[in-house]
Amino acid sequence: MKDEHGFLLAEYTVALALLVIILAVGIIFFFFSSRTYSEGEKKTTVQSNVRLAANYITKEIRHADYISTKAGPAGKTYYCLKLEGGALQKETYKEDGTTSTRTITPEACLEELTFTIENDGEKTFLSFNIKGSAETLRKDYDISSEVLLVNIKDPLNEESSEIIYYTKPNI
Repeated sequence: MKDEHGFLLAEYTVALALLVIILAVGIIFFFFSSRTYSEGEKKTTVQSNVRLAANYITKEIRHADYISTKAGPAGKTYYCLKLEGGALQKETYKEDGTTSTRTITPEACLEELTFTIENDGEKTFLSFNIKGSAETLRKDYDISSEVLLVNIKDPLNEESSEIIYYTKPNI
């Protein structure tokens, strides 16, 4: 008889079973990696937007010469920072009555923004808290900070609000 070389049905079955197991592990690993990457990307987006908002508020408010939680001064250009649709917005109210709005944060992932004007007897501070979140994140991202208001000498009443109005000196 001739010596025939080839594979038996049992060998094909074992090889196919091993291939299915390897592919199943690969697909599970792929989906797990994709989900982990997506969650990390959302977390990074929330964190960067919260940090961007905090940095912008600090930069804008530090040299303000007027600040209030009620309204801006009449007859003068003033600005307003507030949370609108999950994004930080800056509104400009000009002397001639025109208004413009600029969105500061590119993603709508901010949930809460609170301002508090505080005095320690000698200095005036603006404290603020920003909270960001995404629907699939298990944990919110918060930043709390204080800004020394270097141009405000008179003590202000301590107030809290979700909107802050301010003016900046003309340079």
